[in-house]
Amino acid sequence: MLKAYRTLSVALSLLLFLVSPSGAQSKNPLQGGQLNLERQKKVAAPADVPATQTLPVPVPNLPAGISIDPPAGSQQEAERPTISISFGTPESVRYDMTRLWVNGSEVTGNCLKAPTFVSYRPFVALPSGPVTVRAKIYYIDLDPQEFSWTFNLQRSEAIKKIQVTSPHELQTYEDLQVELQGRPHGKAWFEIEDYRYDIPLVEDPQKPGTYKGYYRVRRGDSRLRAQIIGHLELEGQTYSLRYAEPVAIWGQLFKVVVTDPPNGGEVPLNFKIKGRTAPNCNISIVPKIGFSDTIDPANRISETDSMGSIPCESDAEGNFEADYGFLIKLPGMHCVFTITATNAQGERSVPYILRVKFK
Repeated sequence: MLKAYRTLSVALSLLLFLVSPSGAQSKNPLQGGQLNLERQKKVAAPADVPATQTLPVPVPNLPAGISIDPPAGSQQEAERPTISISFGTPESVRYDMTRLWVNGSEVTGNCLKAPTFVSYRPFVALPSGPVTVRAKIYYIDLDPQEFSWTFNLQRSEAIKKIQVTSPHELQTYEDLQVELQGRPHGKAWFEIEDYRYDIPLVEDPQKPGTYKGYYRVRRGDSRLRAQIIGHLELEGQTYSLRYAEPVAIWGQLFKVVVTDPPNGGEVPLNFKIKGRTAPNCNISIVPKIGFSDTIDPANRISETDSMGSIPCESDAEGNFEADYGFLIKLPGMHCVFTITATNAQGERSVPYILRVKFK
């Protein structure tokens, strides 16, 4: 009875060995190993990847002679990375039948195939985060094999920041100044949403990646909550970023803006007054000297003021410039200017009051 029991045990052991995976014959190019497609482990998530995500093991079990790029678990910055599979033994591979998936979508039809490699480059930028590639390789004398790997795409943002560097409340002929910081050597512009488009931003040659531009408020412009959006085009891809705060644009008045000297500033005895208004206007600058910074400006501009008026004209872009000089400096001397513009239709602008003191 004992002898029969031992014979039965040996027979069962032999049977289990024959039907087990390790005892079966397999056409697998892993040189005796079995491809494990399911095994995953959690790794530390990159800064822009939610911590709840899991990535496959950094080094996948690749079939013999196969190499991949980008490497598994690597960090990539290119928005359109080239993904490739190389065949170390091309004579055993049916490269033309290779299939490829990226983030779950099959891209086989867009692959470049050659006897020694298969490669794919996305037509558009991939989003930041894990990129999972799955491949199926066909062999001449072996069963097809599948494997997958994951790398992480950490794109540097095309537009880092957009800001309005001028005051956020602007009137006629004042400049809305915008600065965009992003990748260099692109084409940049900004828009006043639903109002003005394609306002150019020019890259600063001394600061690559910094683009600057402005919009001069015109008479009739009216946007009390204007949203500013910056755009940057790189390699055929356009990126956009909205400025956080709205700006107020009110261009209903015909007026003059003085850009130099600043109101209330100190000036030498001889200096220039620079500003802008509507194009092709006659400019009248009437000075009044006093010894207090609260002196009243000239309150009447007429033909009788012509002897004390400094005449000039604005050019086709509305810019004007006038020279002013005084012979001597007296203690505590101040000057206040009343500046107006008159257009070809005889309309007179709102007066601009400029106060200065002498150095």
